[in-house]
Parts: sequence; C-alpha cells; structure tokens
Amino acid sequence: MDLKKILKSIKLPTLSKRLAKEKIFFSHILNLSDLFSSLTSPRKIIISLFEYFENFVIEFNIEFIYKIPGNDNFLFMTGKDKEEGIPLSINDFESLVKARNSNEVTTLETGEMKKLNKTPGTFCQAFPISYQNNFFGFLLLNVDKKEYLTFELEMSYVQILVNIIAYSFQNCHILKDLKKENKKKELLFKELLKSDKNLIHSKKILMQSQKSEILGEMMPVIFHKLKNKLTPILGYSQILLTKVEDTAILQRIKKIEKNATDLYDHLNLLRDYFKEDKQLKEKENLNSIINNLKPYFNKIEAEKKIKINLDLGYGIPGDALIPGQIECLVINIVDNAVHAIEEKKGCEGFINIKSVLNLGGYTLTIRDNGIGIEEKDISLIWAPFFSGIHSAAGLGLAVCEKIISNHEGSYSVESRAGEYTEFKIIFKIKPSKQEKIAEPVKPFVRPDYGKILIVTREEYLADLMKETLMNEGDFNITTFIEGVENLEPRNSSFDLTIVDLRVMEINGMNIYDFLKSKKMETKMIAITEDSFSDDVATFLKDNKIGYLKNPFQLMEFKKRVLEKLSQG
Repeated sequence: MDLKKILKSIKLPTLSKRLAKEKIFFSHILNLSDLFSSLTSPRKIIISLFEYFENFVIEFNIEFIYKIPGNDNFLFMTGKDKEEGIPLSINDFESLVKARNSNEVTTLETGEMKKLNKTPGTFCQAFPISYQNNFFGFLLLNVDKKEYLTFELEMSYVQILVNIIAYSFQNCHILKDLKKENKKKELLFKELLKSDKNLIHSKKILMQSQKSEILGEMMPVIFHKLKNKLTPILGYSQILLTKVEDTAILQRIKKIEKNATDLYDHLNLLRDYFKEDKQLKEKENLNSIINNLKPYFNKIEAEKKIKINLDLGYGIPGDALIPGQIECLVINIVDNAVHAIEEKKGCEGFINIKSVLNLGGYTLTIRDNGIGIEEKDISLIWAPFFSGIHSAAGLGLAVCEKIISNHEGSYSVESRAGEYTEFKIIFKIKPSKQEKIAEPVKPFVRPDYGKILIVTREEYLADLMKETLMNEGDFNITTFIEGVENLEPRNSSFDLTIVDLRVMEINGMNIYDFLKSKKMETKMIAITEDSFSDDVATFLKDNKIGYLKNPFQLMEFKKRVLEKLSQG
C-alpha cells in the first residue's frame, strides 16, 4: 500500500497528530539537510527535492522558479519536466517582483495562477530563495485551499527548508567559484613552470654569451701575441726550405710550416667570430666554392666511410661572397654532421649538400642522418661553446651564424632526434654594380736595388723582412722601431716604406701623413692584423694603399715589394 494513503488512514487525536506532524517535518528537514550537503549543483538539489516530496511528503507539493546563473533569465521547474524547465519572465508577475525586492513570502494572485496553469482551488505561496546578496529564485508552495487554514506548522518548516536550500545554493556557487580559482591557479602554476623553464633556458644562453663576451675582450690581445709568434715560425721555416738540402730535415721543416699554417687558420676562425671585421667581398659562385672542397669531402668518405652527395643546382649566379667564409660555413656544418653520424653508430651515414636557385636568391641545404638535435636544444646550438656532441668544441655553428649574418642571409634548422638534421641557408642575390674597365698593367721589371724603410716596433718582424729582401737583391734597408715622432730627423727619401699598422704606440696612419708631406705616400705597403676593421679598411681604401695581413707568406711578401719597387 502507498505510504501517503497509509498516513492519511491513521486517525490520531489533534494534539498527537500535531506532534506527529512536527516529528515528521523535523525528520524531513534533517534528511534534506544531509542530502544537500552531498550535492554539487542547484539543479541537482531541485531534482532531488522533487523526488523526495513525491515519495515522502503528503501535505503539499512544491515547484521552483530558478534563476539561471550569469543572467536575468528564469526557468519554471515542476516535478514533471524537472531540470529542463519552462522559460519564464518574473516581470510579468507583480507579486514575484515585490517578493524578490523585499525578500518576503508572497501569495500569487488569481491572474498569476492562471499564467502558471494552476487550478482555482489551489493556494500558492512564493518563498524567495536568497542568501546575503545572492538571489537564486523562488520555491512555490501549492496547498489545497480547504487545508490552508490549518497550515501554519507546514509554513514554518517550509521557510526553514527554503533557508537550507538558499544556503546549499550559496555553497554550490562558492564551490564553483573555488573550482574556477583552482583552475586559474593550476593554469598560473603551469605558466610559472613554463616561465621557469624559459628562464633556465635563457640563463644557459646568457652564460654562453657571457663566456663569449669575456673571451671577446681577451681575444684581440691573444690574437696579437700568437700571430706575432707565428710570423717568424712561418717566415724562417720558408727561408729554411730554400736553403736545406737534407730530405729528412726538409720533411720536418714542412711539418713545422704546415702546423703553423693550420694554427694560423684556427686563429682566423676564432677571429671571424670574436672580431667585428669588415670583410671585402668578391664576385664568386657558391657551386664553385663547394666544388673546391671536393678533396676535403673525398677525405671524409675515405676515412669516415660517410657518403657525401653533391646536388648543385644549375644557374646559381656569381654573387658578392667572401669565399673563405663560405668554405668555413660548409666545413663547420659538414664537420658537425660527421660527429652526429659517428655518435649515432651502426648506421650507413650520408650527408647531402644541395644548392637551388630561387626567386631573388639561392638556397644551400646540408642534411645528414645523424643523431639529430633535441627540440629544446635547437635554439642553443648557435651559442658559443654549446655542443650536444661530446667530441665537438661548440664554436663552429656560432661562427656559421656570424658568417650567414655577414652575407645578409637567413637560415633555418629542422631536426628530429635520432633521425636527421637539416640546415637551410638562404642567400639573396645582391644587384651587381657596373664593373669598371681595368687600366692596362705596366709590364713588370724585377728590380734588384732600392732604398727601403721598414717601420715596426717588433724587432723580429723587421729582421725577418730584412733577411728575406736581402736575398733578393742589393737593397739598402733601414729598420725603424721607434715612434713616429722620431722619424722626422731621418729626413731622407726612400723608394719604398713598409709600415706595420696598429703596433703598440706606432700609428701607421700618422706615418702615412708624414710620407705624404714628403710626397712618398704612393710608395707604401701596410702590414696589418686588423685590415678590415672599419677605420683601417676606410683608411686603406681611401688612400689606395696595398697591404699584407700578418702573418704573411714570404713569397707573397717578396712579390708585393718587388712589384711596388718596379712601379718607380
């Protein structure tokens, strides 16, 4: 038998019946309070209330007008349609508007009852559901008019129930807001972690840059000292090669010369990175430069068993390039590829070198099937001294980036760890200037006499140049290792002046001014270690002064001196 029918069939005295009602309603309140504490959504609370009243409450039934969070729209919710609800505007209900504003219980008028499809025999009261400043809607209490007069007890318990509902709704909103805040905090925490990783990453780059900066400050002094020592080693080894006849000794001297030359090349590589040089570009072809490296590629193929494939595109034009730097660029990337393939171990290694003509430029692509680069390291590979390969020094790619910058090019790196790495360098074709018609060169007559002045503070350099020239003819050579201020007393005319620029306090530019005052400025050769810094390059270009870079090859030195003397 239905519980409601059982309760109605029980006949008790009025007082006992009232006490029984109080006990029943009190148990309802306790049950509903416990139920609400476990719910997480206002709509779930409403649905649970409908189910509870349908099963246990026989004195009246309830409905809800529920305010949708975030806007002013309402839903009329009954036990039948439950959470779907019917859209409702409370502005059409004068009593509801007053109840919301006053937060007091109100009775619906007859016309309002019709709008909600209620029968004339029903009495309907609206209880505002609100907590502090938050308004959640109304609980509608429906009672038969005949029983309304004896309904005061139920009214008081309904008000308690409404307060519990409002408190539960408020808790649900607070919980929802807390979840939003927690979500924000989680996102913020993730962003902080990401920022920490980026900061650590930036610190690594900064540390590499700081190392580079410190060395950059030291390198000019180091280059100067090392090159000064290299000049006599190269020079005297070249002199000995012309004088020694013993084959075994000749071979040893050649080894000395070769190692000194290699050291010189390494120093130039470091200088290319650490020093801002103004390099003079020549009209060169990228494919020709790469083809010149075939002996180097053949050596790798023979010694490392790594296949190097050349695919040099047709139509690559001559362009303003620095050939030595382009060679350095290719060699460094290929060396890196060789290390990467050796690290991978067990694979048949290959390096593909490809050039392609593009619209407005051309592209050099170098791809290998080595160990690849981790994604987190791709941005670090250009930093000085960073290397993901144990056997690599970590300077080559830093030099490469600078070379690309010197040629106003751009680059990209694509890699997959364990599979491959591909470097792509894009060059733009610079518009060529109209070439001047070269003036006819006077026939060269080898001189064997002349007065030569050598100005340098480095005594070993003066001795080397003097000894080299004395073997070529009957030259009257004066060496001068003092400051330019003491040059004036030796006011004699020279057929040629060899000036070591930028050596200690001797200022070659001032010496040029002195020579110009004596009308000897056209008879000058400069020896310099930094011929391409902006001020020196401008000085040499504007005054059309020939120069030699220290350390120099003796054959080149002799040729330049004899050519200059022959011009009279």
